[in-house]
Amino acid sequence: MFGIRLAAIRSEKARAWIEGRKRWRERMPAPKSGIRYWFHCASLGEFEQARPLIERYQKEGIEICLSFFSPSGYESRKNYALASWVGYLPMDGPRVAKDFMRLMDADQVFFVKYEFWYFFLMEIKARKLPAYLISARFRPEQPFFKWYGSLHRQMLHTYTRIFTQDQTSVDLLKRINVKQVQYAGDTRFDRVIQLPRQRQTLPVLEHFCKDHFTVIAGSSWPEEEELIEKAIPYFPDMRWVLVPHDISENHIMGMEDRFKGNFVRYSALEQGKAAGEASVLIVDKMGLLVNVYPYGQVAFVGGGFSNALHNILEAAVWGMPVMYGNHIEKYPEGQELAEAGGGNSIGGLDDLLGLLREWQDEKIRNLSGEKAIQWIEENVGATERILGAIDGSTATQKTPR
Repeated sequence: MFGIRLAAIRSEKARAWIEGRKRWRERMPAPKSGIRYWFHCASLGEFEQARPLIERYQKEGIEICLSFFSPSGYESRKNYALASWVGYLPMDGPRVAKDFMRLMDADQVFFVKYEFWYFFLMEIKARKLPAYLISARFRPEQPFFKWYGSLHRQMLHTYTRIFTQDQTSVDLLKRINVKQVQYAGDTRFDRVIQLPRQRQTLPVLEHFCKDHFTVIAGSSWPEEEELIEKAIPYFPDMRWVLVPHDISENHIMGMEDRFKGNFVRYSALEQGKAAGEASVLIVDKMGLLVNVYPYGQVAFVGGGFSNALHNILEAAVWGMPVMYGNHIEKYPEGQELAEAGGGNSIGGLDDLLGLLREWQDEKIRNLSGEKAIQWIEENVGATERILGAIDGSTATQKTPR
C-alpha cells in the first residue's frame, strides 16, 4: 500500500486507485430487494469475459453489482447500464472482507480469470455463498503448483466451481486434487460473435478510410505506434487508424509529435475539420474500438510486445487478418489464431512490412479473414456451458483440444 501511495505522487492511475477506495463503505450498494449477484473483474478485459453472463442474468431480473480492481476498468464501465452498482474492490483484509460482504449481501459471487483474494474468499466460504471462477487459465509456474503454494491451493477449494478456458488448466488442477473444475471455454467468444449484429456506423471513419487500404491499430501501445511511424513511408497511399490504449492528453500529444504533420484527431473531424493529406487518424475518444475495426482491411492489436496482449477476438470477428507482437506467453489465443490461419505474431518492422505486402493481395487477405471468423465460430458456447453447470442441467462439457 505504501508503494501505491508513493507512486500516486507521480501517477494519475495510482491516484485514482487510492481515491476510488476512500470511504468505500459509504459507497456500497443500497439494501437489495431481490436476488443479487456480485461480479468482480480486475480490469476491462476481464469484464468482457464476465459480460455474457451478466447480460443473461440481468435479463432474468437478477440485480448485478460489479467491482473492479483497476482504475481503467472502473472508469470505462462506471456507468454500465446493466449493473445497479459499480465500484472498486477495497484492499483485501479480514475486517474489510467481512464488512464488504455484509454490505454487498450477494446471493452468488463470480470472479474472473485470475482473482484470488484470500480474506474475501474465506469470508465467502464462511457465509456459504456459491462462488464461481470463470474463464480461468492456469500455468505450471504459478504458486498453486509449487511446494510453497499451500495458501494458494486453499483458495482454490473455496470456489464452488472453476470454469477454465482450456483443458491444460483442468489437468493441472486435478493433479493437486481440485476436482470442482470444468473446461468451458472463453466467454469472450460468445460476446464478440454478436458484435457485427450490433454495429454502429461512424461517418468520420467511413469518410477517412474510403477508397484506401486501412490498418486499424487497436489498443495500441508505444511499441506498435513506433513501428507504424517507421512503416508509413513504405506505403504512401495507406491509411492508419490508431486507437491507443492510453487516451490521456499527454499520450495523445506524444503521438502527435511522433506523426508530426501527418495526423488528424477523431474529435477534430467530428467538429468539422478536414483531414487534408493526413494518413494517420488518432481516435482520442473512449469506447469506439469495436465499431472502428470494420472500416479496416487489417488489424494490428496492441500489447503483444509487452506480454499484455489486448483483445484480438474483437478484430478477428470482422473477418480481417490480425497481427500482434510476439511476446504473448500469457495469451494462448494469439497462438491459436495464428495456427488457425487468421493471424500472425510479429517481431519487428520487417515482419510488419512483409505481412502488409502479403495482405494487400485481396485473395490472401480474404482467406485469412475467413479463417479468423471460423476460429471465432468454433469457440462459442462457453456461456451456455457455465450456465448449464450452475443451474444443474446436463450441459455438455467442451471437448478438449
